Amino acid sequence: MGVKALQGCFNNGHWPLRPSHESLVHIPSASLVLWPSLFGKGPKWAQSIHLTVCCPVVELVLLSMTGSYTKSWRLSTGNVELRYRESRNKRIGPDPSSVQRMFDRIASTYDVGNVIISLGLDTYWRKRLIKEAGLKEGQFVLDLGTGTGKLAHLAQKKGANIVAIDLSWGMLGKAVKSYNEEPIIWLRADCLRLPFKDNTFDRTISAFVLRNVTDLEAFIYEQQRVLKPGGILLAMDTVPPEQEGVFSRLFALYLYRVIPLMGKLIAKDRPAYEYLGESTRYFLRPQEMVSILKGCGLKEAKCYLLTLGTMALYYGVKAD
Repeated sequence: MGVKALQGCFNNGHWPLRPSHESLVHIPSASLVLWPSLFGKGPKWAQSIHLTVCCPVVELVLLSMTGSYTKSWRLSTGNVELRYRESRNKRIGPDPSSVQRMFDRIASTYDVGNVIISLGLDTYWRKRLIKEAGLKEGQFVLDLGTGTGKLAHLAQKKGANIVAIDLSWGMLGKAVKSYNEEPIIWLRADCLRLPFKDNTFDRTISAFVLRNVTDLEAFIYEQQRVLKPGGILLAMDTVPPEQEGVFSRLFALYLYRVIPLMGKLIAKDRPAYEYLGESTRYFLRPQEMVSILKGCGLKEAKCYLLTLGTMALYYGVKAD
């Protein structure tokens, strides 16, 4: 089932929610929204919404890393040229439309691929994130880079009100098709310019997104802005293999050699799974990522290392 959206503009640029939720969201003119009501009932707390798209389309710029370094390089993987250079201590990188097309290509096999290449651990990792989030019924949660919606689904099962955003129409279409009976709002938007009012959400959550954003600090600052005081940011992503140690070398072999072969068999798209390895290779170490969280003003910033240090779950609290 394809995803079709009706074009239109929200009245005065505001989301026409029920009066009790009018303060939730402000939608600028450059956003796209998908409603579950395209395929079923929408959320009970947003049933008064009728428009599905606010245009024009805005691109979500993806993939870059932030940190201090001295080298400049470029490489091509997954049909995406990754460009990194020193510029105000920020790594800038690839063409966002190429990244979008890559995720659109693998959307139909993404969930199966994740289960296989993670050896079944991807669900455990997501459940661990939800556990650390400590969600309560009625809280508002923003899932950034929702992909096929698995993390949003787990959060919604806790009784939270979920808004899930992503770049890829293919991924969003899969999410809506999979969870069309659940009260989740699906939105195509820029995660570096979130179309929400300040102090809106109790939690912001993301899985496998950190290494895919253009400006990591802007990504964190925007989540801080939309979090309520005392709100919690949780983000999970892969960890670059260490240079030494038998397990680290085996993990690197699996990440850089085996996974691309599996991607070729599962999704008929080896380059997309080469991208997974290369984007992990050049991502920040956990201690560097925690330093960024602290530098962005988050309290209690910390990292939980999972599965022998191959996965990191980051945690930070917005100051009161």
